[in-house]
Amino acid sequence: MVKTKKQCLEFTVKKNDDLANSYFEISKICHESKEPIFIVQNGKRDVAIISMELYEEILGRKHLYSLMEEGLSDINNENALSEEEMDKSIDLM
Repeated sequence: MVKTKKQCLEFTVKKNDDLANSYFEISKICHESKEPIFIVQNGKRDVAIISMELYEEILGRKHLYSLMEEGLSDINNENALSEEEMDKSIDLM
């Protein structure tokens, strides 16, 4: 059974079959809640399960952040086009 605890969803594994037997319930909750479900084993969080949609969203954000970091690094290292150079390069397209 999936339980809400401190604003997160947790599923406690008591037997090896628990996870497999609850797959469809866990999958449904992942998609509906758009939140991770934490698998708890021996009283400790062991694994987080998320829907593919949430996973792809996280990957997209990670990629965007890396592009932003790259751009800021270029600006800080004076490895960027001036506004005038940018206008000229756009006009050439």
